[in-house]
Amino acid sequence: MNPHLLRKLSHRFEAAQESKATWAARADAIYAGCHEKQRTLIDSLRAGYKYLSVRCPRRAGKSFGMTSLALWLGESLPGCRILIISLTLKSTKENYWEAAPGGIHKHNIEYDLKLRFNASELSWRHENGSRGILAGAETLADIEKIRGAMAEADIAIVDECKSFAPDLLNQLIQDVLQPGLMTRDGVMVLGGTPGSIPMGTFYQATADQSRLDTLCDKCEKPHPTCIPVGQEDQPAYACMVPDDRAELWRLHTWSIADNTGAPNQWRRALADKRRKGWADDHPAWRREYLGHWVTDSTDLVYSWAEHKDVEGKVTWHPERRQGSVVLPEAEGPWHLVMGIDLGYVDDSAFVLAAYSESLKELRHVYDFKAPEMILEDFVDQIASVIEEYGRPEAIVADTAGGGSKILIETLNQRYGMGIEPAKKTDKQDWIALVNSDFHAGKIKLIPGTDLTHEMAGLQWDLSRDSKLILARTGRLREDPQCPNHLCDAFLYLYKYSYHFWSEAGPQKQDEGTGAWWAEYERQQLDKVLARRRGERNRDPYTDWLSVRTSDLRYRKSGN
Repeated sequence: MNPHLLRKLSHRFEAAQESKATWAARADAIYAGCHEKQRTLIDSLRAGYKYLSVRCPRRAGKSFGMTSLALWLGESLPGCRILIISLTLKSTKENYWEAAPGGIHKHNIEYDLKLRFNASELSWRHENGSRGILAGAETLADIEKIRGAMAEADIAIVDECKSFAPDLLNQLIQDVLQPGLMTRDGVMVLGGTPGSIPMGTFYQATADQSRLDTLCDKCEKPHPTCIPVGQEDQPAYACMVPDDRAELWRLHTWSIADNTGAPNQWRRALADKRRKGWADDHPAWRREYLGHWVTDSTDLVYSWAEHKDVEGKVTWHPERRQGSVVLPEAEGPWHLVMGIDLGYVDDSAFVLAAYSESLKELRHVYDFKAPEMILEDFVDQIASVIEEYGRPEAIVADTAGGGSKILIETLNQRYGMGIEPAKKTDKQDWIALVNSDFHAGKIKLIPGTDLTHEMAGLQWDLSRDSKLILARTGRLREDPQCPNHLCDAFLYLYKYSYHFWSEAGPQKQDEGTGAWWAEYERQQLDKVLARRRGERNRDPYTDWLSVRTSDLRYRKSGN
């Protein structure tokens, strides 16, 4: 063989070995930079587990740990694909991109990874060919974008799972990520702060008290849905074979006290606890500082999720014609109202609903939201819905910001929409009225839509105190991590809905039935009685005068 070719091949082999050594050294450095609890994530990945979960309170270093996990795999497995998802693309960027203290750019500088970034796609590439991308999954349309090649990853990390409505998260995982990960035998990771809704995949993945629906044939008890790291030998898992254990979520937990990168945080947390007089079992302390699941349905802003399992109480399944909702004529006439919440970086959203003159109900018809929409595109979307369903009797929009006022005036002058400014005062009182109507079954939403996903996931921010104290002091606010644009749009239109004034119309009977004949006889009897009352109360003088007056008018006409 040619000596020159041999030297060339030898140099290439040595360079490849040096590159592998460099990548391995970077991976080791990333592992060493994690604290003990964060390293267990990487240890589980090394051990071959496919379903990992992380449950931590805020400020515990969760995002840092999951970034380290993703980049460790990127350096250890050349050519791998990494996908990181949060509810919104904005929140994913805030937690994992440039400004994030434990994000990808910070890791790149800290460990000299020499990553190449694409800011427009929010993606990056490793020297060994591995690549990753950030995504959001706030709407059904966002989830559809992930379906396919993006979901075919070696690792898919879903962060801030508490912010997702349980149904939306289940759809993302079961319909999109799990089929996609099968292509490359990938790993799924769910992470977030525990919420107050004890249901759905995230609860099953991170609550050690969660149990399967079926009973075990051996112990005749339901098995847990997750196994905390280090507790594999506990009696609850004794009768499970290895294959069964491999199908469960492997749970990793830590608190602020474990975050050695910011030791002062735990001291401040203890000081806050003493100042507020919280006991060790206080719900806010356990959830926000220790990362425990604390169930409380009152943490939800809207009560729709509490009643949605009662068929027909707060939901309806409308007939559709060519994809459009058809309002039942027999229960009308219907009056349309529309609410609009404007944004640019945040979502622009609107909701169309209808109330009936004969039903004491407000029914959801259509909803839409999307980020970074220019005015013309948003107007086109509204115009297409108006063309499809008819012009609403009232269109109400948020004008809280100066920019919003300008946009509303532009819409009114340029397109003649006649949009009314929304009254944002007493928001909590209006929310209470909406919840009262949900309890009474007077509002019905179409399940599986973006609006219902928001309704089921929107929570109060109780990180500072209890709900009662925050409400009394005027500091009760919605959790900023939860999307609320469609909910706000619905609240605006609710103020212009008059379903509570409607009255039930007469119930129609099938012609020829006994009930129909009884109603017919009653109507005829009413007519006879009315005629007799009229004859009995007739005044002869008035009758004579009316006849003479009509005769005189006839003669004056020349006939």
